[in-house]
Amino acid sequence: MATPESTRGAAHESTIITICDYNTKNPLATRESTREPTPEPTQKEIKVNKDKEKKDTRSSGVPDERFQPFVEFAHKEFTRVFNSKIDFNQTDGKALKEMLKRRPELTLTELEERFGRLLASRDSWDQQQALGHPVRFLANNVNRFMTSGQPEKSRDERLAEIERNVSKGGKDDASRICAGPGRTVDTLDA
Repeated sequence: MATPESTRGAAHESTIITICDYNTKNPLATRESTREPTPEPTQKEIKVNKDKEKKDTRSSGVPDERFQPFVEFAHKEFTRVFNSKIDFNQTDGKALKEMLKRRPELTLTELEERFGRLLASRDSWDQQQALGHPVRFLANNVNRFMTSGQPEKSRDERLAEIERNVSKGGKDDASRICAGPGRTVDTLDA
């Protein structure tokens, strides 16, 4: 059994600890412990703490009104199309929140249409992503599913079109992009 006795000094705090026998309560040993007092925070530290508080209040502001309705729509639409539950976790929610913050001009209807285009895409890459984390994929590639006014072509159709242009002797900008950085259609076989 130990009984502490404290005395406060100007420079440090002193504590005397007495260790007693449990049964007889006779003192067995006495030890004095000293430690420096906790320093008061500086003005700079106070300012940093206040800045952190401000950031916390800004990030916990009013949630985007499009977030929850879109998530509900995505769950329903994915279930309708694939007859399976959507895979949605924190990273999907974070990506969606960031996209909504970057793109305040997008309406809920527009987002729903773009999600529908992702799920209906004939492109094999889009199909793979739609089966994984479709909300995150859409959030990171939102411009990819804009309305172009023309029906969407699959990747295979786009590549076939590029090949037709090249076989006619033309050089297509898209074919240079598909060839990779620093390469053109002329250097693909090299």
